[in-house]
Amino acid sequence: MRIPVIYLIFSSIWMVIFWVGGIGVPLGNLFSIAFHAGGWNFFEDTVLLSILTMTAGQAILSTLISAAGGFFLGLFLGEQVSEDPKSRVPMLLALPFGVPTLVVAMAWVAWLGRSGVLASWGIHFDWVYSLKAVVFAHAFLNVPWIALAVCQSRRHVPEEQLAAARLLGAGYFSELRFVVWPQVRWAFAEACAQVMSFCTTSFALVLILGGGPPVQTLETELYGRLRYGFLDLSGAAICAFWQLLITLFPWALILFFYDRNHRSLRPTISQKVRPQKEVKKRYRIGLVLIALGFTAPYGIVLKSQVLKIFIDSEQRSQVLSPFFLSLQLAGWSGLFSVFSAVMAVLFLRVGSNCFPAVSTFQAGLRVLFSLPSGLSSLVMGLAFFLSYGQWVDPFEGSFIAMVLLQTVLFFPVSFRVLSPVIRGLQIHQLEAAVSLGASGMKAFWWIEWPRWRGPLVGAFAGVAGASLGEIGAVSFFSSEKLIPLPLVVSRWMEHYRFEEAQGIAGLLFLLSMSLIFISFEVGNFSWERSIGLQ
Repeated sequence: MRIPVIYLIFSSIWMVIFWVGGIGVPLGNLFSIAFHAGGWNFFEDTVLLSILTMTAGQAILSTLISAAGGFFLGLFLGEQVSEDPKSRVPMLLALPFGVPTLVVAMAWVAWLGRSGVLASWGIHFDWVYSLKAVVFAHAFLNVPWIALAVCQSRRHVPEEQLAAARLLGAGYFSELRFVVWPQVRWAFAEACAQVMSFCTTSFALVLILGGGPPVQTLETELYGRLRYGFLDLSGAAICAFWQLLITLFPWALILFFYDRNHRSLRPTISQKVRPQKEVKKRYRIGLVLIALGFTAPYGIVLKSQVLKIFIDSEQRSQVLSPFFLSLQLAGWSGLFSVFSAVMAVLFLRVGSNCFPAVSTFQAGLRVLFSLPSGLSSLVMGLAFFLSYGQWVDPFEGSFIAMVLLQTVLFFPVSFRVLSPVIRGLQIHQLEAAVSLGASGMKAFWWIEWPRWRGPLVGAFAGVAGASLGEIGAVSFFSSEKLIPLPLVVSRWMEHYRFEEAQGIAGLLFLLSMSLIFISFEVGNFSWERSIGLQ
């Protein structure tokens, strides 16, 4: 049996298990319950209608602000770093996405609170526990995401087109309209759709900065119907159903206009080698500081309370078990997420060679494989609970369910990182090695592994770092014996143990940043790949 056929069989089996068991069955059960509960009569419920309006309104406002700031910042940075291929600016723009959302929320409480840092400087915003705080936090977190997409797309605008436009007398805005915009628009639109998903499904930021009832979204309402008062699975399913519609709507628009224009969602990459110019050291430092400024405010959680966790025996005993549980959860989630992504990219690459049908629908399959990035952790947690709850003891929890849920949610990140690697799969060399007597594993180890090692380490570290701070994905299947660090933070805040909670937030911040830096440095990880620009 030829090597490609072996790879295709294994990857196909895994993909069927992953998509049917991990996404198809859970979402199918969720939609079924929502319809039977009267999901289409949603607009007759004035309370839920107001929550829907609040959800869509804050998401649209946050996205518009992020889009405006991110677009022009990305253009500026893209123009500057195009002369410096080794610039760290794109990496630093990606850094905020390794910061746990709990850390983000607690950091802005420390900055914007009535007794916060800005108040001590005589600057009073009084934004905490309001819609303004939620929109501000969302915009500050997502501006670098859009800026990163635009920056990387701008770096790949063909120099010959820019030179031709200038030769014909085009000014800055004409150059932007006719040369730059066609190259960056799809990456910009895709980033905006992703930001809309982030803001719609935001949980910890809305819960903490919105103050509960003052800013109630479908995500927090869903959580409340499951955790506060009586258990309302039907009402939670209705919230999840409508939240999915809001989340997927911008993606549907992008695909609609994509079909009409018959253009790729990714920018055209210039094949011309850019001349590397010397960039002044002070100027380079300035660009780095601009990019780093989107992560620096979260460092406020790094206080002496972080050291107290290790010094104080009582705190250490309370944190030690959740700490190791979080590390195990991050490790297994990263491992299964990366493995699933490897199976997906193998299926696309090998399947397109073996079967023309796979090649024909490859673009659609790539969009499908990115679908979980628009799903909420709470929505998928509810879907998993509705589908597999009969096998989970609510008083014992389920570590396996936590791992599987995070695997589904973080799969798109690993898939986007590994997609460029599979395009260079050396099939003929692998077959030649097998024909000379090498096993399939040995052939892969000697021929392909050197190419895969860096991206695999990078994807694993990135997913593990994001997993450490995820609270929605673990809330459904936690118990008194299974409490990861994010849930410890949440519980301590509910009991007004704010200083101790901030110490754990600082610990999470350090762990996540360490893993992200590993993904950058050791894994030679490119965030340009993770957002699908190559």
